[in-house]
Amino acid sequence: MDEVGQLQVMLEEFDDAYNKLKDFYNPKVVIKRIKYFKGDYYQGVIKFSYPEPRELKVSLGKVSDFRGENDKNLIALAEKKGREKIRKEFPLYFL
Repeated sequence: MDEVGQLQVMLEEFDDAYNKLKDFYNPKVVIKRIKYFKGDYYQGVIKFSYPEPRELKVSLGKVSDFRGENDKNLIALAEKKGREKIRKEFPLYFL
């Protein structure tokens, strides 16, 4: 029974750590359409709650370069640029 209790504690600690760090390793990038004076662009937004609430933004390109917000190339670009931005902003999590 002691071993089961220890495993349960380890699982709870892992779950807590996973919930705090999942945004770093498996980010959800929300794609938004924004207007600039030169035209409409797509922007990727990633929200974090740990270690403090924060939002990162990445430029994805002109709206005319893609076939809409569900364009596979746009989604792939958003995920790639999002991961790059996270690595740049939080290098200690990727040692």
